Amino acid sequence: MKRLTAVICLSVLTLAFAGGEVYAARKKTPVSDGEFKQFYPSGALQKSENYKFDLLDGQVTEYYENGSRKSVTTYVKGLREGEAGTYWATGMLKTQGVYKDNELQGAFRTYDEKGLPEKEETYEKGILSGEARFYYPSGLIHKQMTYKKAFLNGILTEFSETGEVIAQEVYKDGILVEKLKMGQDKDLVSKTKAEVEAAAAELSKKRKR
Repeated sequence: MKRLTAVICLSVLTLAFAGGEVYAARKKTPVSDGEFKQFYPSGALQKSENYKFDLLDGQVTEYYENGSRKSVTTYVKGLREGEAGTYWATGMLKTQGVYKDNELQGAFRTYDEKGLPEKEETYEKGILSGEARFYYPSGLIHKQMTYKKAFLNGILTEFSETGEVIAQEVYKDGILVEKLKMGQDKDLVSKTKAEVEAAAAELSKKRKR
């Protein structure tokens, strides 16, 4: 135990000058069972992790050198589980999602440095599946669509920055089957059907190769 304590103290002393890593072990447990910290060369904390039986277990937090959080993820027996987020250096939220059995589940959101939404997607067992939205820098919806097992399915709608519908596309299993655009009378009108069918046929051929 005295030897272990000496090793830890020596590591801490080294970190103060050149950066590095240090384990803080619990009593009568191996060094890999407990808290692990990684530091910048400046001595500022870079990452904090917790291990149990050699597996990540608990909260893993990364930091910018200025001390603000960079990311926070929770692990259970080595797998990501529960809420996870990343942050801008300013402290504003960058991404936010939920993991189940190490895979994204439900809504995953991305934000810009001002805190406005950039993108929102829906996942099922780590696969893009469900409603998705992309936003203008103003925070208003730019495009809205639906995915099924990573392929576009249903209507993709594009909005103007004033919130008006300017175009729509219809997809089936990732293949474009109909394209609509705004006419002069502000009604959605179909594009040349032959053109749409030709594009869909070409995409189908590429997938079979």
